[in-house]
Amino acid sequence: MNKECIVIFVGYPGSGKSTFFKAYLEQYGFIRINNDTTGSENNSLKLLNKCLQENKTKIVIDNTNPSVGKRRTFDEIAKENNLPCICIF
Repeated sequence: MNKECIVIFVGYPGSGKSTFFKAYLEQYGFIRINNDTTGSENNSLKLLNKCLQENKTKIVIDNTNPSVGKRRTFDEIAKENNLPCICIF
């Protein structure tokens, strides 16, 4: 998957989201954004916007993202930046 896009992972903790990232997306230069590593959802959004400002457009949102509302935020950011948004359950 060597295409510019925002990928949103959805799943329970421990369901393999980060493992999937490491096995299939990291090798293509995707940047992983995760609330556990940034410290908060707000910090993750700041990092996402910073990446986009720097033209880093291969991004994975690696959180549980259980609600439509949580996913909608990232979908809207993708649309604002003319990027496809892919959701992986």
